[in-house]
Amino acid sequence: MILLATNLEELKDDLYYTIRLRPTPIEYDDKDYRKFIEIGLKRLYVDIGWQTFQEDYIAEQIENDETGEIETHYILKRDLTLAEREYVLVSAEIAFKNQIKEDVSTLVSYTTDALTVTQADKPYKYISEDIDRLEQRLNELFFKL
Repeated sequence: MILLATNLEELKDDLYYTIRLRPTPIEYDDKDYRKFIEIGLKRLYVDIGWQTFQEDYIAEQIENDETGEIETHYILKRDLTLAEREYVLVSAEIAFKNQIKEDVSTLVSYTTDALTVTQADKPYKYISEDIDRLEQRLNELFFKL
């Protein structure tokens, strides 16, 4: 019997590749990108009406052959279609942009004058429009699921 599953590390890498050149107010790490993918998966499950997220989303402890350290690998015990994978990635990118929006808002509230003088908040000027565009893409993808 072949167990079908979705490799969440590949999804995380795909997300990172898509957003790697985007400016961010703080540096995000692997855990953050994994969390964005998890948010995207939850949105897929909710929007489609699947009730099995807790059973499908699992974390496995695996020993690294090279270092001997125990690592956690996240797996989805459901084989996602290409449209479903794209839905998760777009949802994860929306989560990423919302996080940037929150981080910029927090930074601006602390350092409004410094950011205004240096115009350091310029790269984030159109983030709401980006989120709207991604939400529209998500609506289009929903009808392909």
